[in-house]
Amino acid sequence: MISHKGVVEKIEQGYVYVKILSESACSACHSKQICGLANKKEKIIEVKNVGTTFCKGENVIVEMKESLGLKAVLFAYLFPLILLISSLFIFIPLTKSEIFGFLISAGILALYYYFLNLMKEKIKHTFEFKIRKEISI
Repeated sequence: MISHKGVVEKIEQGYVYVKILSESACSACHSKQICGLANKKEKIIEVKNVGTTFCKGENVIVEMKESLGLKAVLFAYLFPLILLISSLFIFIPLTKSEIFGFLISAGILALYYYFLNLMKEKIKHTFEFKIRKEISI
């Protein structure tokens, strides 16, 4: 499991919004160089609340399966890179111009991220986080 320590920011309509404290949670992670959370000071994560009571300001741990973390890296970084490189190899020779080949490839990449954004709600259900209270000893 990939886990991050966080603080409950707000609770509404069956969801808990947790501010991830990335500097403390990411120090031991092997994927911190490529993870989007490691590059930001804080990030708000929306977690579906299933039967546990949380309070604003409470310390919690947000978890996600490691396989889902790899899947997120594939969708966010690897697939776009493959798409960009392959479209460059196709469109530079077709257009006989590096500039036009690059512009078409950049447009294809923009379309990829646009459609990924359109599918955000469907993808959000795939990448579900679990939340639990942090046990302090």
